[in-house]
Amino acid sequence: MDAVIAGLVGSFGGVIVGAFAQAVHANRQRRWQVADLDRAEAKDRKNRLWEDRRALYAGTLTAMDELVEVINRSLVLESAEARSEAMDALPDRLHGLSRRVSELRMVSESDRVMGAAVTFLRAATDYSPTAALNGPGTSRLAMWAEIQATTTNAFHVFHSAARQELGFAVPLPTPSSPQSNSANVS
Repeated sequence: MDAVIAGLVGSFGGVIVGAFAQAVHANRQRRWQVADLDRAEAKDRKNRLWEDRRALYAGTLTAMDELVEVINRSLVLESAEARSEAMDALPDRLHGLSRRVSELRMVSESDRVMGAAVTFLRAATDYSPTAALNGPGTSRLAMWAEIQATTTNAFHVFHSAARQELGFAVPLPTPSSPQSNSANVS
């Protein structure tokens, strides 16, 4: 009888130890799964933010390029009427870029990205359509050269900083001399 009792006690002890070990293992496995899920969610959030930034930066570059094209056309075209027609798009382009700069404030972590975007927007906002439409050709060309220098530099700094923030290996070099962002201004 003692052997039977010892066997039952041993069996129950084994069941209790086994159940305890299984509970400990299940608890650890659940914590690992929760940690894995948290890591996966963090990675998904990071990927979504990266995609949002990439799309916003690309859209901002496009808005900058379109705005420079409008300014170029308003300053370079010979006819005052043609310059006036080119200027009709300026308010919409400025408003679109301004909205994008506001969005950048929410997602960008780079002071260089924000600084370049704000510099570009200020240069474009400081542009005087009246002087472009009514001024003599030499003052238009001087204004064009100044705006081109500021906006081209800000465009390239923005592009380089955005690429760097997005993790691209080699940022584009910032040009030392101003160049046109638009190939065809006529």
